[in-house]
Amino acid sequence: MATITGHRRFKQLARFMSEAFRTFSPDIHRLMRETVLAAQKNDPRLRRPFKQSPWPALTVNFGPRTVCLPHVDFLNFAAGWCGITALGDFDPKRGGHLVLWELGLVIHSPPGHTILIPSALVTHSNVDVAEYETRYSFTQYAAGSLFRTIANGSMTNKMFFEDRKMTRSQTKAWLESSTTWEDSVDMLRCWV
Repeated sequence: MATITGHRRFKQLARFMSEAFRTFSPDIHRLMRETVLAAQKNDPRLRRPFKQSPWPALTVNFGPRTVCLPHVDFLNFAAGWCGITALGDFDPKRGGHLVLWELGLVIHSPPGHTILIPSALVTHSNVDVAEYETRYSFTQYAAGSLFRTIANGSMTNKMFFEDRKMTRSQTKAWLESSTTWEDSVDMLRCWV
């Protein structure tokens, strides 16, 4: 992975994805960047794949014909966006499309195309490419547990509640009073 994260072209791609994310969702981009920086401050051993990126995690699917079946990345940060770039040599009119199931969208995704989606909220997949073609993917994302841990003062939920010796009813009341979801929705921008 160090070969990929150290390569000039992948650094450029990661920066492009980050800038696209910042353009369309600056508040969530900032929240993700600040949270990742806080995690690194708490544990200097933690490393992001790319310094210029707000995403703390990277997956590269090497193919040769990468296909993702319909799924939701339910462990990812729900308010966050996942950056996905299709790579390879394939005819985007015949295959490689991104499918967003709940939205009823089938999106052309040619090689080099980047899309940002809330992968923890939307069922997504991609269409296979021809047998003689190649399709890879380069995906940046953030686990939801990182945001909970930082919000809890660098403690897991279990540690957080045990540390406060909260009863079940107190824990339930605390969770119900949380405005995290509302705050996240407020950070979304509407483009008309």
